[in-house]
Amino acid sequence: MVEQGTHKPLVGSSTLPPGSLCMAWVYILRGSSGRHYIGSAVDLDARFRQHLRGHTATTKRLGDTLEIVAKKEVPTLSEAREIERSLKRKKNPLLAIYHLQR
Repeated sequence: MVEQGTHKPLVGSSTLPPGSLCMAWVYILRGSSGRHYIGSAVDLDARFRQHLRGHTATTKRLGDTLEIVAKKEVPTLSEAREIERSLKRKKNPLLAIYHLQR
């Protein structure tokens, strides 16, 4: 099962000052429960730390341990969000991982 979160701005991870150009990430997490989470962020390391600290209700349901099982860097956050939505529509985490790693 793939967890779906909202696209609320997160301090230091998915917001940029207007006019900023920066690479962004699309990523897939797997928790110890076997569930997956698909997300996007500008700063993947900071966002992953937020997940580990339990700052997102969605990833709390994934279990005690989390790992990044797939990630891809893309030119813009809007492109990352578009890919994230596309992967979530697949409703199959293994298929999403496959497509992200291509």
